[in-house]
Amino acid sequence: MYWKSPGPDGVQGYWLKNLTSIHQRLALQLNDCLQKGSVPAWMTTGKTVLCMKDKSKGSLVSNFRPITCLPLLWKLLTGIIADSMYEHLENESILPYEQKGCIRGTRGTKDQLLIDKMIIKN
Repeated sequence: MYWKSPGPDGVQGYWLKNLTSIHQRLALQLNDCLQKGSVPAWMTTGKTVLCMKDKSKGSLVSNFRPITCLPLLWKLLTGIIADSMYEHLENESILPYEQKGCIRGTRGTKDQLLIDKMIIKN
């Protein structure tokens, strides 16, 4: 889990999680980004590669999809923001129940469609 390929910053998740002595300093730096409303350019600069979908289709342009690796600190910052937003939406009961794909602890969209299909069909 933690030994996935690092992003452009070269940092692997293992180090960020297990070097607890840096957590307080990281928190200060990320809070500074949030308070200023800006982040350093390196944090949002990714490395994009094209991955072939189907080898039998060859080098058609439509046979490739871009994958971008972003720095780990950007992922951490956006994860913190997402958690905070979700908590606010949940506390204020803003997320409608019908938006199950956005609600934690519920099944995904595909599962919901299959359940709906079974109910309607049976």
